Amino acid sequence: PPLKHPRYPCLDRARGNRLVTIAAGFLYRGGALLCTDTELTGGTLKTQAAKIVSFGCKGGMLSFAYAGNYDYALCVIDKCRRKLASVTAAELLPELERIIDKEYRRLVLSNPNQTWDHTLPYSFLISFSAPPDGVKMFVARQTSLRQVLSYECIGVGSDLASYLIGDHSVVGMSERRILSLAAFMLANVKANVSGCGGMSHFLGIRDDGAMAEFYSAVVPGFVPATSTEWLEFRAKGFDSMARDLFFSMADQSISDDEFRSRLEVFNARVSELRTEWNKTARFTEPFVQFERATKV
Repeated sequence: PPLKHPRYPCLDRARGNRLVTIAAGFLYRGGALLCTDTELTGGTLKTQAAKIVSFGCKGGMLSFAYAGNYDYALCVIDKCRRKLASVTAAELLPELERIIDKEYRRLVLSNPNQTWDHTLPYSFLISFSAPPDGVKMFVARQTSLRQVLSYECIGVGSDLASYLIGDHSVVGMSERRILSLAAFMLANVKANVSGCGGMSHFLGIRDDGAMAEFYSAVVPGFVPATSTEWLEFRAKGFDSMARDLFFSMADQSISDDEFRSRLEVFNARVSELRTEWNKTARFTEPFVQFERATKV
């Protein structure tokens, strides 16, 4: 009898849908930050694309960071752009929830292949800015929409990302501190999770409505151009150096004098890195763009 599904469904999947891999959103003291990688994976091909989309509506400013099926996610964002254009701030959340629910049922749950095709699902991190009420953030998974109170990660790299962020109380952090945490997280996820890669894409939204968007690209053989690129460039090496010191501390075969010597070397290296970072940050700190945006 004829087969109900293709004999090799993975080959059909490889021809079409492009998958998006890691996105994270943070609420910090005075605003919110969305960040993603830029790598798209489809079958045997890798491409690059922005994964954060912003648009204004009558109720305020909406920004979407997405993970999962690239084409479906953009389709839903386009639907939100059209449907929410004239919606007031008070009506926006119920209408957004309705669109998220309806489109996921239409695009994914009603798809005859949804039981076995893992490339169909998608998810969103959504920020909503309506000064003077500040910034709110939501996570949309399948048909649900839930408010984010601290941080949230989506995509195939979300487990490692959540582990790296840990129990940090991000809500009380400053803009620059949250950017450092986000850059550190993205650098390690891109280095260790298959399918995550490319540049790092950041969007900062302040409570007063100011926004700044920028990219960070670490290119082998080139000096990092911004402090964010520097953080990504140095993240893995510093982590390895800190682990080595920690294991030295717990090694009974190493004398106290030897450990103190290693600690001094570690401290000297950290001091050098601090000086190096200061030189980078003084001239090319990406959040300088944020400061300028606030004055516009």
